[in-house]
Amino acid sequence: QFVAFVEDGSFAFEKRGSELAGLYIKMVGASNSCVQFPLAGAEEDIRSFVGTVPSGSALLLALLGTPSTATLEALGPLGAPTAAPAPQTKALAAAGVRPGLSDRQEVWYSTHASSDIAYVSVPLRCR
Repeated sequence: QFVAFVEDGSFAFEKRGSELAGLYIKMVGASNSCVQFPLAGAEEDIRSFVGTVPSGSALLLALLGTPSTATLEALGPLGAPTAAPAPQTKALAAAGVRPGLSDRQEVWYSTHASSDIAYVSVPLRCR
């Protein structure tokens, strides 16, 4: 299993392991590394991180395993999908932009979930 985020043709983050699981979020273009959270029990930490993400930030997101409903809901302010995927889903990938407080438009351009692999690719213009 692995998670890989690629920006401008280069790996910005990559992690591999047979027992790899969790939530991975990377701000595009930022020099910071990818943040990682477990799939359950880290909702307060996720909310704290979400609170630091500026409006208009392009984000890459990966989930390996089955996330809790509370984990998905904690991602809500980012504009990321919060609906639970099908029970057999073990991989989810998404790319999009955090909306502003008044934005009502869909800003998550690409999402994919499946039982074994998830891949998204979008051109994003960073502010």
